[in-house]
Amino acid sequence: MTTNHIAAVKAELSTVTALADQLRAIQAAVAREADLKRKLTQLEAQQADADRAAAGKAAAVARFQNIRVEGTGKGNPRIDDYTIHYTASHWDSMLGEQVRRPGKQSLTGPTPELYAAVLADPSVLPAAILALDADADAAVRRYCRDKARGYVSA
Repeated sequence: MTTNHIAAVKAELSTVTALADQLRAIQAAVAREADLKRKLTQLEAQQADADRAAAGKAAAVARFQNIRVEGTGKGNPRIDDYTIHYTASHWDSMLGEQVRRPGKQSLTGPTPELYAAVLADPSVLPAAILALDADADAAVRRYCRDKARGYVSA
């Protein structure tokens, strides 16, 4: 064996080792690509579901118009009961079309769609309710919780 032969094998080994390292990197990239594609598909499906849910919620909220919340007393949430008055579209099977009908529900137990419609425009809530918390949703929840307890906390 000659020194030239050893040097040639070392050079070839160095080249092959570099290529093997590149191959391992490519194999890892291919595996990572498959994981990322799977994750992207999942995220796109979740986003599509969220978009459909938001569109459905917006459509449900759009059913309600002329929303107002009225209390039974003098604006004191400790004693007042609040009622949501609204106009909503309903399908009339006799007429075969959408018709608007007035309705009302208690503030302590509205449908989720009506509740979302009220929160979409918090200005319809009485000042006494809004004074309970800076966030309209939290204020209404606090009012409902306190009414269920039998008192409104300060």
